[in-house]
Amino acid sequence: MRKKIFLKLFIIFIILQACHKNEGLKKSQVQGIVLDSDGKTPIAGAKIFAGSMIATTDKGGKFTIADFENSSIIISVFANGYNPKTSTFVLVKGQNNLPPIILTQKESKEKTEEIVEGTGEKTEEGKTIEKEEKKKTLKSDLEISPAQIITYYYNAIDSQNYKKAARYRFGVSAKKLQKQYKPYIKSVSVTKATKMPRLKQDEVCFNVVFKATYIKEYPAGSGQLPNFHCLKQDRKGNWKISQISTGP
Repeated sequence: MRKKIFLKLFIIFIILQACHKNEGLKKSQVQGIVLDSDGKTPIAGAKIFAGSMIATTDKGGKFTIADFENSSIIISVFANGYNPKTSTFVLVKGQNNLPPIILTQKESKEKTEEIVEGTGEKTEEGKTIEKEEKKKTLKSDLEISPAQIITYYYNAIDSQNYKKAARYRFGVSAKKLQKQYKPYIKSVSVTKATKMPRLKQDEVCFNVVFKATYIKEYPAGSGQLPNFHCLKQDRKGNWKISQISTGP
């Protein structure tokens, strides 16, 4: 009799544990805010990357990540004029608001150093070595992931900065991009970029979801922007978009 009671209690315990785990995996949304280092000023237009999900902060620096189902979340934040930041948050049941994410402003990217050649003194041959000054500019470039390249590309398209957009494409001129997008796209932003299986060893591909307003139907199969994007690295190791199409 005792064995039967013990067995029943054990089964109930297992069921309760399973229910608890399933409850923890329910999809939910988390909200956060991005602030300047003063802890008060909101940063608008910051890009939020959480896995395959992308969000943008509003005028109040706030963002929302929907349909998140893990117990922890890794968030990377990028904003113009600020140092990027990656943080890991452990989600607490019943609490969907993340602590404020604080960004620090970038220092000047360019450092100038003077290289002085010669001393102005005479050599053994009696020749004068003239004093020369050369300035060398050192730039530290931020490594940008493929998903971020797609976002930056369409941000440039949205602002009609086709020269900048061309930097993120292989072999496509600014003039061609203007002809391709300007008559059709009023506004566009990337809401999600889901990584797809590799078609080639040197490429990374994504299925991209847009929030777009069209002037008129885009000349693609669906009348909207193509979703399939592949990227590969150039000789310097920078990711660039190599293919945009309606499918693999």
